[in-house]
Amino acid sequence: MTNLRNNKGFVLISLFRECVGYPDEPAQAFRKARVAINNKSSSFVFSGLPGGNYSMAILHDENDDRKMNTNFFGIPKEGYGFSNNVMGVFGPPYCSRASFRHIANSGTQIIIQTR
Repeated sequence: MTNLRNNKGFVLISLFRECVGYPDEPAQAFRKARVAINNKSSSFVFSGLPGGNYSMAILHDENDDRKMNTNFFGIPKEGYGFSNNVMGVFGPPYCSRASFRHIANSGTQIIIQTR
């Protein structure tokens, strides 16, 4: 994860398989992680993933309350991002746009620029 605003808090990562729960149901994520920030960036490795279609959503949880904080109009006050660096128009992007294919026993690198 790159382009984080500062080193405060953590990055919350939700990895979704076959779009189940993407992106608004992190409890349904296939895997999740809470990752420290260093020099306004962060990285994490999910190991042992079976092959399949995945999508990822991240949140720069600056105040460590484990949720996205928004203003009065519902606009996020904390950084966020999606796999393939896609953005939605009025809300999150469709899962099909954020989806990527992972082949089992191989490395798949995803770089997400935080917005």
